[in-house]
Amino acid sequence: MRYGATLSNGSRLSRIGLGSWLTYGSHVDECAAQECIDAALDVGINVFDTAPNYGGGAAEEILGRALRHQDRSKIAILTKISVAPGEETDRNIFGLFDASRRRLKTDYVDIVKIHHFDYSTDNARILDCLQRLKSDGAIRGIGVCNWAASHMQKHLAQIDCTQNQYNLLWRYPERDVFRLSKSNGLLRFSWSSLAQGVLTGKYHHEQRGHFVSRGNHPQTARFLQPWMNRETHQTVTKLMAVSEHHSIDMVNLALSWIIQTDRIDCALIGARNAAQVIASACAVDDTLPLDLVNEIDSVTSNESMDGVESSEPTAIDFDKSRT
Repeated sequence: MRYGATLSNGSRLSRIGLGSWLTYGSHVDECAAQECIDAALDVGINVFDTAPNYGGGAAEEILGRALRHQDRSKIAILTKISVAPGEETDRNIFGLFDASRRRLKTDYVDIVKIHHFDYSTDNARILDCLQRLKSDGAIRGIGVCNWAASHMQKHLAQIDCTQNQYNLLWRYPERDVFRLSKSNGLLRFSWSSLAQGVLTGKYHHEQRGHFVSRGNHPQTARFLQPWMNRETHQTVTKLMAVSEHHSIDMVNLALSWIIQTDRIDCALIGARNAAQVIASACAVDDTLPLDLVNEIDSVTSNESMDGVESSEPTAIDFDKSRT
């Protein structure tokens, strides 16, 4: 495992982190989740991302139980906070955080991120409360998730990191968010690093010329639908040809590209079993030659960047209560 950015406690973050959206506490049972987390620790992953609304709090509980015997100084636990408009009171914000901390079975949380930007929510009030928690040592860092650069501008002094959807099929953060984050010294995390698994090629059907779902859970299948279009299929077809030509697995190609370009500090991945964790972790061992990086860019950059305005969308059209 490669390590990069350093947290305030001196620990260095693994370049791959394990997320829990749409998996732990919902469609992956606790035994399988424990195996995934154990596999992550075995391969050197020390970043674990979750949120209170993943599985209605079950994901935090499962993660807390799985990590309760680990040396807390050697792992980074990241969670989020979502505050409904009109409920931005100190009592409610602190209460939401305390509930997450109890579920996670930890005295402190390394990073807490505001889950989504909402114009009708008093984000300044939430950030002020998080800053007080940081001053008290209850959290070590403050982040924002799914915010555009224009949203971040007013609050840069209070933000330590940003988390955005980013992958070979969704490169909009390159336009503004990454540039702003890097120039202000913010940590950068990516979610949906494999585009809900589309970049693994497992939904690809060459003969039919479109994607084929292979037994997905009905509740998670709808999150694949934004990717299920002919244009994306054509891009994945080209990427698979590049992958085959260079004898590199699609997972390694997609994750190695993210890590090697150095636009993000940690790529978050999801996994339903230990084998998927190990396969993703292997990506950090590959160094892509420059000509391969350029070839990948030539396939993906035009589709996802041309015509994009400076105020880029923050994510493909997913239900924001879940991502």
